[in-house]
Amino acid sequence: MRVIQKSCSSYVLPITIVEVKKSDRTTKIRLCSDVINLNEIMIKDVRLISYQQIVFDQMGDAKWFSNFDLIAEYWQVKI
Repeated sequence: MRVIQKSCSSYVLPITIVEVKKSDRTTKIRLCSDVINLNEIMIKDVRLISYQQIVFDQMGDAKWFSNFDLIAEYWQVKI
């Protein structure tokens, strides 16, 4: 998918590979990182997230709804 790209960033995060045992007895490999230092220097986005009631009110009399799979949402966050 060519999602991972080479970076020239001055910020470095240690990555650890962890084997996670799932409830169905399978195992998954996860990459984990400690982002505490990154969180301290990040510029916060001050936009408020819409409240559920506001979102539901905007749906009005709609008959069709959809949901989005955001499993890879973090790929869209520019660091």
